[in-house]
Amino acid sequence: MTPINPAANHTRRMSQDEFDGLCASIREHGQLVPILRCRGEIIDGRHRLEACRIAEVEPIYADVDIPEEALLEAALSANHIRKQDASAVRALDAARLTDLESEQG
Repeated sequence: MTPINPAANHTRRMSQDEFDGLCASIREHGQLVPILRCRGEIIDGRHRLEACRIAEVEPIYADVDIPEEALLEAALSANHIRKQDASAVRALDAARLTDLESEQG
């Protein structure tokens, strides 16, 4: 199984209803959005990967080369674009990013 980069775990988990809808969509239409990997680890698409497994669909990956220090920002950005999260969720993610950047110096 493809490992999940810790940056991917900073994004919002899908509700069960959202996940069930994703599984149904992948069963019916196939996987329309690739799972992003960087250096062999998933940075965006952990739900799609699990939905593909459940739907018995071979996952489609897109490999990207992002500097380690930019992975969290890339994961959050990809998530916001696709899910169009509410501004409150974006604010929480921005706070997490700021906290992590200040811890890293």
